[in-house]
Amino acid sequence: HLITAPVAPLLQYDDLALEWMLRVSGRHPYFLQLLCYTLVNRANAAERSYITAAQVRAAIDETLDLAESHLLYLWGRASPELRPVLHAAADVGRDGAAFTPAEVYSYLAAQAALPDQQCLSEREIAERFNQLAAAEILEPVRPGEPRHRFRLELLRLWIVRQDHGYQWDMSHLGHI
Repeated sequence: HLITAPVAPLLQYDDLALEWMLRVSGRHPYFLQLLCYTLVNRANAAERSYITAAQVRAAIDETLDLAESHLLYLWGRASPELRPVLHAAADVGRDGAAFTPAEVYSYLAAQAALPDQQCLSEREIAERFNQLAAAEILEPVRPGEPRHRFRLELLRLWIVRQDHGYQWDMSHLGHI
């Protein structure tokens, strides 16, 4: 109701748009409200009365800009030794996919600039996953399972955008 009730009957949402909004915001009220704010402003400017999944997707970059300070706060909750794991997990976890310590290890090993460069072990990455889950940044797919995902897809997208130093590219979302 947080999405539809305030604007009904003047603005309606496609079911897929609603699903996408809940997924990308992690159902977090603050991020959901920012996304709604962006979508309502865009719909009003274009004189539209219906929001589609494609329009939600197109509003993500603006929402990331609006959420910058809170995303920086979440990023700051991760200590410097956890950040390389977050960067790798953000790339491995494209489109909200879950990832394992082994997948993040493989990614980090492939990114090593020098053959003799130290890489975290799979066990060390699993420990960092647990620390990130305790900080409510990652979450296990199921309790006790090694597969994790970002609790907030917007944070993952923001990390990818920061990591690559360019305005966010829709290819990081995958397919709707």
